[in-house]
Amino acid sequence: MLLAAKLLILALADCDDITTSPVGDLFLACHSPSDTFTVPVIGGKTSNDEMDGYVIRLKKDTYDLVYVTRIGGSAYDSASRVGVDSQGNAWVAGFTKSADFPVTADAWQKIYGGDGDAFLMKLSPTGQVLFSTFVGGPKSDFGNAIVLIDDEPVIGGTSDGDGFVQRGPSRRVTFGGKGEEKLTGMAHHGAKLYATGYTKSKDWKKLRGPSDAFVVRLNARTLAVEKVEYFGGSGSDSAWGIAIDKRGGVYIAGQTDSPDLPRADRGFQKKNHGGVDAFVARIGGATTYFGGSQKDEAGYDGQDIALDAEGNIWIAGITYSTDLPAQGTYGGGEGDAFIAKFTPSLSKAIFASYCGSPSRELGEGIAAIPGGAVMTMVRFGDKDGIAVGPFHAHSAITIWRQ
Repeated sequence: MLLAAKLLILALADCDDITTSPVGDLFLACHSPSDTFTVPVIGGKTSNDEMDGYVIRLKKDTYDLVYVTRIGGSAYDSASRVGVDSQGNAWVAGFTKSADFPVTADAWQKIYGGDGDAFLMKLSPTGQVLFSTFVGGPKSDFGNAIVLIDDEPVIGGTSDGDGFVQRGPSRRVTFGGKGEEKLTGMAHHGAKLYATGYTKSKDWKKLRGPSDAFVVRLNARTLAVEKVEYFGGSGSDSAWGIAIDKRGGVYIAGQTDSPDLPRADRGFQKKNHGGVDAFVARIGGATTYFGGSQKDEAGYDGQDIALDAEGNIWIAGITYSTDLPAQGTYGGGEGDAFIAKFTPSLSKAIFASYCGSPSRELGEGIAAIPGGAVMTMVRFGDKDGIAVGPFHAHSAITIWRQ
């Protein structure tokens, strides 16, 4: 299977997430200390602050820019995840340390909780702010996931070391044990809502290793927790994305150093090849490792897994292996992005490719499109891109199509 790649460089430092709208347009959730757009950006920069969130909309096929909206106050702000409703409105989840983050009159929470809050924002099809709210308490809260159920947003993330899910101003659930939990992704199927991430809590359920991936099933309406499953082996395991097929099959992707993941004997790659490998698992079904002789990860900051119309599974990640089972060659920098596609049974890799250069690249978010997929990645260099501390970085998307 041969796919042609197209690379689009964006005028920002980093975009973690990408999704498509009902009409096929692309939406990205990003963050950057500045930008180099030559078109008007909605939302002025209020001060010379550390970081702002951005949301970008691009037309399908042509990838012409529809809008860029800057999000933030006078401190650190980052847009982490984006979803699009049936009307073309973008719903954005993220993190802010700005007490003056702009909220609307109908906000669920108008006052900054303190020490960093999650936020939820709704943008019109033209990029104007329609709704904005803090989501957080006196300790740190991060907005790491968003799903839309009948066009109503559900935000998820991490709150003071526990996972949380919130729907509306008052329906909220937290879960976890005495150790660390990080919720990294959510998806829904019918009346069920699923959240994934990783846990280090020994008192929530029994850990097999230092950390396990988790999948929590909730009632989508009430948010009542119905089931908690750990996934992992004897090493450290974490999930960074979740997707559900048409029949309700749950897939997660992440990274592992376990040599004994459950049901890996049914997968494309049955053994861990390099200490830390990427993995994809169907909960209750097959698992596949994916990696070479060095470190390989599916998931860094973005939603790292997507399913296409045929039920095939796409993942994005970063590799340090020169012998990845993929087309192309290692770019030569300190890490290359990669993209891979598997059959629904996870028994075969349909396609995999390096996406790198002599610089360092990270593959982050991924979304399926007709005939292929799109991946967000960030490229680090010494002099190109946006200055981020001692580094320079610019975000890009790669479009892979037959």
